[in-house]
Amino acid sequence: MDTSFKDSKGRDWTVVIDGYVLGRARSHGKLDLSGVINGAMKGNLCPDPAVLLELAFYGCEHHSRIQSGKVTKEDFLRALKGSAMQPALEAAASGLMECFGVDLEGEEELPDPSESGLSSGSGAKPIGSDSPALPASIPGGDTGSPT
Repeated sequence: MDTSFKDSKGRDWTVVIDGYVLGRARSHGKLDLSGVINGAMKGNLCPDPAVLLELAFYGCEHHSRIQSGKVTKEDFLRALKGSAMQPALEAAASGLMECFGVDLEGEEELPDPSESGLSSGSGAKPIGSDSPALPASIPGGDTGSPT
């Protein structure tokens, strides 16, 4: 998984999550990260997408566009829609797993459900599965057409 993504305005971002970012997300963003962190420590990650997107913002605060005030938190989050949503979720999940040292490099790649004709549509980890979870996605996400 990669910690970089493009938002819907074509801007490049890299999510960096460390102890400082977790502290800021908790104190400034008032995010309850306990469930997300406990899941990441166990290699299971399928939290509320809004929590991951908010965490992505705090993980991108190091970027000069945010530090200079050219991109506000609202601007950042509003640009995470459509086809930009899933890469942002994956970047935040990857950054969180890297922060806690969860190594996915040695894990088996999950089969593509579309190849077997099966699709859960949620990206969530099946109950009882030992495979790493994929970030949750919003149901009915990008359909390729404007809303």
